[in-house]
Amino acid sequence: MNTAVYLHAWISVDTDRTPLVLGWGGGTWEGVQRPTTKAANLACDAAQALLVGITADHRDGGGVFIGSTTGSLHDDLVFDESRVVDGGQYPSPNAFRRTLPSTIASEITIDLGLHGPVVVYAAGAASAAVACVRGIEYVRRGIVPMAIVGAMEIWTGAPHGGMAKAQVPAGAEAFTPRQTSAERCQIVLALIGSTEIPHNRPPLGQFAKARLGGSDIHLPGQMDRSLKLLVDLLVAGQGRMEVDGAVGIKAVLELQRP
Repeated sequence: MNTAVYLHAWISVDTDRTPLVLGWGGGTWEGVQRPTTKAANLACDAAQALLVGITADHRDGGGVFIGSTTGSLHDDLVFDESRVVDGGQYPSPNAFRRTLPSTIASEITIDLGLHGPVVVYAAGAASAAVACVRGIEYVRRGIVPMAIVGAMEIWTGAPHGGMAKAQVPAGAEAFTPRQTSAERCQIVLALIGSTEIPHNRPPLGQFAKARLGGSDIHLPGQMDRSLKLLVDLLVAGQGRMEVDGAVGIKAVLELQRP
């Protein structure tokens, strides 16, 4: 099977912005209070906005493919700190359960009622691009009917080397979620699938190419520069991005008008 894969909606959230920016989503932003961390709550709110108008039956089987270079590092540090409180008598079980890079992605699937694969990719500077390519492959092969792809980086303080700001449309809707995040977050999520996803909006674009290749560059510790390139591509609605992850892999992504 070689199903055509389309871009149906996307959202870019950067807590380093004032105000925050909703690039383009499936519906209006609706903040929901959940028993989770602020960063996870923000990610779930963004994902919910993508799937407005899509029924539970069509969500079932959808996958989540996320790139992240920082992974669960913030929560790992929180748990390690709890292990030394009072001589290590009270390590936090709540913090421990969040010490997996896939924790937030899994929360998204539960919150949205998706029952497909959940995968988090750490591919250095190409993490976001690799996640998108893999999600597109799953849809193209008919393994999943639709998928949420993209990236999320969560950290405290300035990341090593800094995080490049993504450009957003001049007419993008500004919003202020009810719950602000103490951590810095940059989240980019896109809804992809075939034209059979039932909603009232035409596709924004079609993926003409999505490919992974090898690389001879090995520079571990690089932040994800493909995250900014991905947002720029989504904003333009067409174009090509090629990024080397500097960890032995590179990704190519090409988007064209439908």
